Amino acid sequence: MSGRRTSIWRSGILALIVATTGACISGARYPTTWTKRVPVAKGVCPDVSGVFSNRGDVHPRDVDASLNAFLRSGTPLLAVTQVEITQSDRFLEISLWSEEKVSERLRLDRGVGFECGADGLELLQMGHSESDAAVSVGALFSWGKVWMTKGEDGSLVVRTVDSDLFFLILIPLYGRETLWFRFPAVAGGGPRQDRAIAVDDATAMTGVDAGAHGSLDEIITKTIEASGGRDAWKAVESARITGRMVIPLDTKQRSFSLEVKRPNKWRREVSLKGKTEITTCDGEKGWILPAKRAKAVPSDLRTISLIGLEAPFFGPLLLDQGNERHNIELVGAETIDGTAAIKIKVTRDIDDMDDIYVDAERFLVFRLDRRTRIPALWGPMSGVRQMLVGNYKRVGTLMFPHTLVMRENARETLSTVTIDKVELNPSIGDDRFAMPTREPMQR
Repeated sequence: MSGRRTSIWRSGILALIVATTGACISGARYPTTWTKRVPVAKGVCPDVSGVFSNRGDVHPRDVDASLNAFLRSGTPLLAVTQVEITQSDRFLEISLWSEEKVSERLRLDRGVGFECGADGLELLQMGHSESDAAVSVGALFSWGKVWMTKGEDGSLVVRTVDSDLFFLILIPLYGRETLWFRFPAVAGGGPRQDRAIAVDDATAMTGVDAGAHGSLDEIITKTIEASGGRDAWKAVESARITGRMVIPLDTKQRSFSLEVKRPNKWRREVSLKGKTEITTCDGEKGWILPAKRAKAVPSDLRTISLIGLEAPFFGPLLLDQGNERHNIELVGAETIDGTAAIKIKVTRDIDDMDDIYVDAERFLVFRLDRRTRIPALWGPMSGVRQMLVGNYKRVGTLMFPHTLVMRENARETLSTVTIDKVELNPSIGDDRFAMPTREPMQR
């Protein structure tokens, strides 16, 4: 009888543990339909050199498979067609090819950028362990690892293991997922590094001289003029931007709209299958209406400034020096993904900073890194979001980006927005930005 009681108690304790430490673990095995992998010898770094297609296959679920996304942090260059890897015992030299030119070249050093182990060549710059997000009732921590080996057919095989630990108040929920990627070897792809280079090596290593483009005031003036001119922007009091959003996690296309009104009001809507998520700033405070809720809830301005990161791209307002609270400084010059860039830092207060990257040739903003401290139950946490913009088109006399890519911690793509229409000075009432006093009807 005592043995049965012990068994019951053990079963109860186990059930309690499972209930309070929920886990979702997906451990996909290497696909049996793919060519076998080349065995990794103990203590020997696997050979991953070769020329590979930038697009590949993935198992077990359909997600984006771009090889260059694993080889460096930042948004994948969609124009990359092939990736060349040259390997030595001490480093990997990587060239990203767009048509017949190298659009970017980088080097990973052993012990810093990669290391060798029983599972293959591990990319160290992809591994991380940090707080990714905080919400009103918990926090999300993520970490991941990436290994590369080769298949017997010469293809490059990439294995990823991503783990998430979510604390719902004090209850930990753990999830882990394994994905396999395969990138075919390019037929006849031998060493190609002696061909025409689109990016000068010296510039790629040292960057460009920001001082050659003038002082901070001169650079800001050039940026505003390149996007349409200060007078033209002053004439715009409001804008309505509509398009489509794709989230890589489910690849479903959502409708997207952003309404902005001076001086600091904006409303962002994302809809799918009749359900709409609304995030809004009325100029002084913010609120969110989740897609699966019927009631809007207040939100800290720092939190919604990360969610609605598209809002600052209403003209060159990021570089508006009229606000004395903003401390703007010229940091220097860098080369970002093959683009000569000028880096400008905007400090709004001690916990709220933007790094703005301006194309040194076109003087258009193409990247924004926002760092801020967001509230949590146990104290403030750091939040980092990155927005890359491109595909500028003229709307009237002004230049607007029509492609926006949002990333978290410069690694994971959260969403891609394609802009279809930009309306200037539409009639938008202030009530569009006010928090609803009653439950709204979802469209």
